[in-house]
Amino acid sequence: MDERWKEEIVGQMREALENESVIVDRKSIELRGSETDTVSVNFSDAPYTLHFDLDKYEDMVFAGISTSEIASVLAREAKDAHANAPTLRSPEELQRNLYCVIANADMHKELLQGRPYMKMQDLVVVPRCKISEDTRSMSSFAVTDEHLGMIQLTREEVMERAMANTVREGFQLQTMGEMMRGLVGGLPDEMQDEMLATPVTPSVYVMTNATRMDGAVAIACPEALEEAKKTIGEDFYILPSSRHEVLLVPHSLTDSPKDLEDMVKAVNATTVSREDFLSDHVYSYNGLTKSISMVSTALEEKGMEMMDKLTEKMTERLEKSEGRRR
Repeated sequence: MDERWKEEIVGQMREALENESVIVDRKSIELRGSETDTVSVNFSDAPYTLHFDLDKYEDMVFAGISTSEIASVLAREAKDAHANAPTLRSPEELQRNLYCVIANADMHKELLQGRPYMKMQDLVVVPRCKISEDTRSMSSFAVTDEHLGMIQLTREEVMERAMANTVREGFQLQTMGEMMRGLVGGLPDEMQDEMLATPVTPSVYVMTNATRMDGAVAIACPEALEEAKKTIGEDFYILPSSRHEVLLVPHSLTDSPKDLEDMVKAVNATTVSREDFLSDHVYSYNGLTKSISMVSTALEEKGMEMMDKLTEKMTERLEKSEGRRR
């Protein structure tokens, strides 16, 4: 379908909101884990931008609903959202509401321009700011360079404060069995017995946060990894289950980390949504250096180290052989 209808909606929303102090534009942004074509609405007194996914309205346009009707509804929704949104006035309040999430770097590389972030292997840690939160949902916005003046922090300070707030919220570490029992606890006994009948390896752990939303950011927190090492009692592999949680597998549990990576790829390809996808790679935590590395990279480095030792031994043998000939 010709996409001129999208520009018509954007233009008609500008007209509908012309009496407001607002900027309406068409932008490609990260939304629900992927790049999305949106109409953005930024009220001058708001620290956030409202985004409406334009592709959601394609079927309505195809069904014959006019772009002016759609624009009118969206303009009204934008005004209502702005009127009902809690205001974050002081820099101190904004700073208190900063937190971090983790995402796949390649999937979001174009969206990283003009915003603070921290690269970590094939992942990226980015700051967000909470607008409101209750027991059912949370509203937030991605922190960009445009917000730094309002927050009154530099890029580096935003990352530092967001990470400190994230660590303060805390993380949860449970065995797979403990997590399963917690999930089915409110169900009838018969259903619990049925769901818990499948044996679960007790040494596999699940790491996330209290809300189980964006909990995989725990692997960017040295404190969380150190605590996990103490609980598990040895170094471990990190399996990126999704952006909400990771699985921790003790090194002693497997002789083939490559099999773990194959399993992660298979699960990602069949079960994990694009929105929740984190990585196809498995990582290894080294408690001595307090660092993580990709398993493929670690195996490659180990192979190179073995090759260097083999070359060294062969060189020594050749030198001894040459000496005997003389």
